[in-house]
Amino acid sequence: MELVNSVKYCLICEQSLSLEAFGVDLSRNDGLTVYCRACKNAKSQERRQKPEVKAQRRVYAQERRRKIQDDPEALAHDRKVRRDYKRKRYAEDPEFRVLDNERSRLYRQDHKDDPEYQERRREAQRKRRQDLAVRARHNAWQNEYRKNRRANDPEFRQRWCDYERRRKAVKRANGGSYKIEDWQEMCELVEGRCLACGELLSLTLDHIVPLSVGGMNNLDNLQPLCASCNSSKGTKTMDYRPQWLIEWAKGEQ
Repeated sequence: MELVNSVKYCLICEQSLSLEAFGVDLSRNDGLTVYCRACKNAKSQERRQKPEVKAQRRVYAQERRRKIQDDPEALAHDRKVRRDYKRKRYAEDPEFRVLDNERSRLYRQDHKDDPEYQERRREAQRKRRQDLAVRARHNAWQNEYRKNRRANDPEFRQRWCDYERRRKAVKRANGGSYKIEDWQEMCELVEGRCLACGELLSLTLDHIVPLSVGGMNNLDNLQPLCASCNSSKGTKTMDYRPQWLIEWAKGEQ
């Protein structure tokens, strides 16, 4: 192909494009592919949709999985490559993101009564919650989501303000107070572990006797729980503290 002023002609879309739009092909004189990347990807995608090609790819994938099944290192590497590719595609391709979310939803729906699948899912969620980077990403996303909803959704903003007003009013009516330093010390005493599940997770403040049923906002009515256990507890009165922590909280009052 002829190069003019750093431009190359693509035979499929019949456009003159910059050299960056073409892939590398060292077998050619100019060192670039005949087709631009977009056209080449479209041709490859079209070929992969053919039934005979799909069958060949399935057979190859099955053979490859059998070969690496007994090699833990190769298996871990293969999973990492797949995971990294999927994450990159998910972040960059909105269409893929929609399709992947729908596939995941259908898979969860089909396996909702499978106890083995549910246990694997719970274990994966526990591991993700223990990953500091994942936790930081999730917290950042959650904060950004709430900020955008409050800024752009008047109904959500009104519900949020009403909830905050009601909660503050209940705290004032029930009475009690605590120092933030005492709460932080309590979290350090339990070594950052949730008192309900024992996992090393980001801790949230839970009222043992909920504010909604008359619980006070004192230190001896607080316990550190992870977000999942706190949500599961709901408005029930459940004390997970060991005796030594109960005595410590009373002594700090």
